[in-house]
Amino acid sequence: MLAAFFEKLFFGAAVLVASALGWTGAILSEGEWRWLCIAFTSSILMGTLVALIVKGPTDTMKVTIGRTGVAILVGTLGTREIVIQWGIQAFQGDAIRLAGWAAAMTLIGMTVGYPLILLLNTRGKSIARRWLERWSGKEGE
Repeated sequence: MLAAFFEKLFFGAAVLVASALGWTGAILSEGEWRWLCIAFTSSILMGTLVALIVKGPTDTMKVTIGRTGVAILVGTLGTREIVIQWGIQAFQGDAIRLAGWAAAMTLIGMTVGYPLILLLNTRGKSIARRWLERWSGKEGE
């Protein structure tokens, strides 16, 4: 029980350090680097919060960190697509709006991305095999 407490404490401290460095980068930079720092930091904070909330008693920290990593990746890359769609000028003066979008994309990554990776990890070969059989069958017709 005590080891789980120290795992969460260490995980929380690492997240605070990473987010502090990200916010420092966001304050000191502008343009593309700025939105990347804001999106990454917001994704780190939201992904960690949700991962620790949904962490089951049987989940290891390895699984929790993996789940958080997927969510951070989806949050950052998804926010990039939003910035490309609307243009960086829409977010230049509004860091909170950008951080909110990054947090929302991270939630999507947590709820959709991680189960999708689990599905691909457990059934990926059979899904790919069926897809290739269908594709090659239609190709020959």
